Amino acid sequence: MRILLVILFLVLALISGAQNAMVTFKKSNVYRVELNVQTENGTVFQKTMKEGAREFSISTVRDQHVFKVKYYGFDMDTLVTFTFKAKDTTIDLDKTFPEIFNMLDEVNVTDAGSVFSKVNLKQVDGFAIYAGKKTEVINIANTKANLATNNGRQVFAKIAGLNIWESDAGGIQLGIGGRGLSPNRTSNFNTRQNGYDISADALGYPESYYSPVPDFVERIEVVRGASSLQYGTQFGGLVNFKMRRAKQDNRFHATLKGTMGSFDFMNATGSLSYGKQKFGVYVAGQFKKGNGFRDCTGFTNQSAYLNVFYNIKRRITLGADFTKMYYLAQQPGGLTDNLFRTNMDTVLRTRNWFEVNWNLAAVYADFYITEKTKLNTRFFGLISDRSNVGYLGQIQRPDLGQPREVMGGEFRNAGNETRLLANYKVLNNAHTFLIGTRVYRGQTTALQGLAKTQNGADFSY
Repeated sequence: MRILLVILFLVLALISGAQNAMVTFKKSNVYRVELNVQTENGTVFQKTMKEGAREFSISTVRDQHVFKVKYYGFDMDTLVTFTFKAKDTTIDLDKTFPEIFNMLDEVNVTDAGSVFSKVNLKQVDGFAIYAGKKTEVINIANTKANLATNNGRQVFAKIAGLNIWESDAGGIQLGIGGRGLSPNRTSNFNTRQNGYDISADALGYPESYYSPVPDFVERIEVVRGASSLQYGTQFGGLVNFKMRRAKQDNRFHATLKGTMGSFDFMNATGSLSYGKQKFGVYVAGQFKKGNGFRDCTGFTNQSAYLNVFYNIKRRITLGADFTKMYYLAQQPGGLTDNLFRTNMDTVLRTRNWFEVNWNLAAVYADFYITEKTKLNTRFFGLISDRSNVGYLGQIQRPDLGQPREVMGGEFRNAGNETRLLANYKVLNNAHTFLIGTRVYRGQTTALQGLAKTQNGADFSY
């Protein structure tokens, strides 16, 4: 009796095994797929393969089956179907429906700003509204200019209406003016770096003794005309140097560039950066020196820049900048028209020197309150000074070796700017609301006296 039961059990197992089949579906793509398997008697299986899933198996009867598949994200009016006889098998969805996936030709989408050297600012860019304003953007990477000497004529060549003044052989000081205004130390433009002031005193003494190193700059934004509502009272408008920052690609990036030229010119520039999804640091430095084509025009210049940032859950971005620049230059003095026509290399001042020591710092925070509302606040400060020593009489008067004059300026500035920008719709029309505050304090101390009777760069009284 026991033997009969065992034989009966084995027969039932074989019958049941003969009636079932293991069918495995697999795919190599990452698309989400909905599977629906039907028999002659109705639906026996329904399954959704999620994104990233590669295969799964079902146990079904050995019968005629209708298999339906739908790929999410594909525009198909009807489900793709086919009929098969169930048996132990593997069905490759990629080979079963090759017509679903067609390899398209490669398409490169490139931002115009990364191709052309000059474009325009967006109507709303960052935390500012530029709609209705005359704007230009200079992309340094696409500019055919001599960046080693910071050649202003070449860097700003494609912006119409600028007056450009080159006052030294190394491009240490930038001199540009717009709308017929004097380009002397860019005093008629509100000059900024990453959106904060870099000039000696934004209102009382707006001359820019410091000019950012072009190799540290990503782009230069020029806003003219009505920019005073946002930036200040200068007639020329705004010049903002947007500095480079670390790429968020989990890699180290290093650059080193050297340049040599006529009149003992030498420039060495290097940078190092590392960035990931939440953190980034960028540090760069430059040393350059040289002599102009006239005697007594030698200079040395040292610049350094540091930027760090940290993202907190994609809602808050914290960052800090620090800039250091020092240069010493000898100044040969001007020439009368007759002297220039006779010999433009003439030098009548051999004891005149100019020194600048510039220190800038800023910390900022961006708060993304909602997808349409964001807040930016930045604190910035400047501790800098400039000095010149020499015989400062009119060029017609010769330097007879008498005691020189010393003139100095000390600049201590600090401020904060906070902006709230919100995008909203009224009657299905997009609008942008911007409100901001500025708190600023600038203190300038001017010094003047007699220097020691000597020829060197001694700025003591």
